[in-house]
Amino acid sequence: HGHSHGSLSLMGNLGAKENVQNLSPGAHFVPYPYPYRCPFNLGGEASIDATIAYLENVLADVESGIAKPAAVILEPVQGEGGVIPAPPRFLRAVREITRKHGVLMIVDEIQSGWSRTGRTFAYEHSGEDGELIVPDIITMSKAIGGGLPMAVMMYQNDID
Repeated sequence: HGHSHGSLSLMGNLGAKENVQNLSPGAHFVPYPYPYRCPFNLGGEASIDATIAYLENVLADVESGIAKPAAVILEPVQGEGGVIPAPPRFLRAVREITRKHGVLMIVDEIQSGWSRTGRTFAYEHSGEDGELIVPDIITMSKAIGGGLPMAVMMYQNDID
C-alpha cells in the first residue's frame, strides 16, 4: 500500500488522507460485503447479494455517474478495514462482472498474499477447481520480500 498519492487515492481510510491535497481523481469506492456489519444494514448472505448488485448496477447503468473504470481493485482479505475475508461467492461475482464489462480485475495481495492465509494467494479461497478466479493483475509486497523492501506485480500476458 504506502502513502503515495496513488495509494492514498485507493484507500478508504479518510484519516490517512486528511492533510493531503489533490489525490488522483477518478477513484470510486464500492462497499465491501461484510455479513456482520453490512454497509446496507442487511447482514448475512443478503449483504453479499446487495454488494454484487451494487457493483453490477454501477458498471451497467450509463446514468450511474461513474464512467467505466480501467480496473476494479480489491483486497481478497480487507486489511485496514478490519481483516475481513471476501466471501468466495463475491470474488467469483466480481470476476464475472469485470469480464462482462471489459474491466480489469486487480487483486491486492500486499497484506494477505504469499501464504498468509494458508494458500499462496488469498484469492485462491474463491473456490475449488473450475470456480477459482483468475485475476488480470496481482499486486504483492511485504511477505514476498522476506524482510527486504520489494514489490511485485504479476499480470496476464494479453494486457502487456
